[in-house]
Amino acid sequence: MRHSKKRIPHGLATIPMKTLPANGLIAVMFSATVLGMIGIVAYPALLPTFKAEWGLSNTAAGWISGVYFAGYAASVPILSALTDRIDARRVILFGLFVSMIAPIGFAYTAVGLVSASVWWGLQGVGFAGMYMPGLKALNERVPAEQRDHAAAIFTATFTVGVSISFSLTGVLADAFGWRGAFQLLAVGPFIGLIMVVLFVHPKPRQHSLESRPIFDFRPVLQNRRALVHSIAYAVHNGESAVMRAWIVALLVFAASNQASLNFQFDLAPPVVASIMTALGLPAILLASKLSQHINRRVVIMAIMALSAATGIALALSVEATFVIVFVIACFYGFIVTADSGIINAGLLARAEPARHGASMAVHAMLAFSAAFIMPFVFGAVLDVAGGENEPQAWLIAFGAMAVFVAIGPLALFTMDRE
Repeated sequence: MRHSKKRIPHGLATIPMKTLPANGLIAVMFSATVLGMIGIVAYPALLPTFKAEWGLSNTAAGWISGVYFAGYAASVPILSALTDRIDARRVILFGLFVSMIAPIGFAYTAVGLVSASVWWGLQGVGFAGMYMPGLKALNERVPAEQRDHAAAIFTATFTVGVSISFSLTGVLADAFGWRGAFQLLAVGPFIGLIMVVLFVHPKPRQHSLESRPIFDFRPVLQNRRALVHSIAYAVHNGESAVMRAWIVALLVFAASNQASLNFQFDLAPPVVASIMTALGLPAILLASKLSQHINRRVVIMAIMALSAATGIALALSVEATFVIVFVIACFYGFIVTADSGIINAGLLARAEPARHGASMAVHAMLAFSAAFIMPFVFGAVLDVAGGENEPQAWLIAFGAMAVFVAIGPLALFTMDRE
């Protein structure tokens, strides 16, 4: 009689294969992903520095910010869809490795628009290997009753990672210059990679699509109730990307008005950006709790409407005292992030389990295509309206953003009816 044995990959033969409890696994995946993301807004955090050093227009600066998401959107259909055939853990390890290499390349070779775009786009490829595959890996490894909670917690990695990236990049750049900062930011993905190797164990496929083309997205596109959550996620990510790409520039302009008001609020713009982004974590968890008692679709629509209105309020505040700007910016950081977890949970609830990888590929491709385009569009509108030193230009740009955000509630209202 043969006795079956659990196969252990050769390189992990000396590592104990005891499975973590669900909460422990959530904590490991959360921490490893946050570490992998600590360079995610390194370029936007230092945008004024790059504009001055490289002589970039607002349009060019917005292009580089958006290239990150172009790299993501180009690679995520492949990397996420692969998780329907191979263990998502392997894709995550690839993403963390690329996220380690990209900031090093940026530090040593970026000298302007083209070279910065190459490395910043590669950074987006690394994130494509971490984020949606990470959500898939976690969804497969926790009990069904904890999946919505796990999705909300994991989605918050984006908020926490961005917040840490804003503040840490500023601190490191002050101490070591921007090139030194980018080199040191590569340490985070390296640690995250080690954590996944040690604590996230390989898992065999639960669903088989071997007889079907791996990149056949037609069934995903035909599932309207799942697809509408991808449209909503595109709107969410487009608005969030604009906030991350342009918030430091807006805060710098708002701070420049303070001398004439005889009032100083002594917080550097990157620190304010970090604080307002960190507020997204409680917002995601609160929205997740609300969606347990109120229809998920209604919660998402309300959050989107409020975030668009808050963006306009922020634009109207740029000539006010910095305390007012700070308060509105913090609320903007809170509300613009709040719906991300429940949108992702909605997709997983509506999608066919055997096509979760393909569904998340479409989900992420649409979302981060919007995240690529919208910072560029926002910068172009800002230029056409008079530039970042004109208060009216900020209002026009945020007004255009509000029109884009309106697509989300409209799509949810028409395509996800019970």
